[in-house]
Amino acid sequence: ISPDKGVVEFFEEPQISFQFQDPIFLPWLKMKENLELTAKDHQMLKYLITYFNLKDYLNLYPKELSGGYQQIFSFVRAFTIPHNLLILDEPFKSLDARMKEKVKEFLIKYLHEKKISLLMVTHQEGIEYQDIANRVFTLP
Repeated sequence: ISPDKGVVEFFEEPQISFQFQDPIFLPWLKMKENLELTAKDHQMLKYLITYFNLKDYLNLYPKELSGGYQQIFSFVRAFTIPHNLLILDEPFKSLDARMKEKVKEFLIKYLHEKKISLLMVTHQEGIEYQDIANRVFTLP
């Protein structure tokens, strides 16, 4: 479909990090090993492990974690890969209310400090995520 109007601008050298809707890990590796496969920013990795209190879960296999903890590890992984565009697909799926607020607090602070672009997809309606976004688009 040809656009009616507008311009698409992008970074000269895009660096994209992505969090899948469903957490994807290598099942034969422990969570620490899964993170170390892709992590480039080890300082951020250490910070997020502490921030989300994940130290006790690093030596577990993905199948030993709840869906919420798998989601948090997937979120952490996305932030340890260099990026100027971050794509999050249903990042709050499977999280309890406490962890969802912790993730939102981190995300708001991170976006404010780093000034990166975020494309976040969610099926949640209402204003719950509008405090994160500069713009919200609702698709029919």
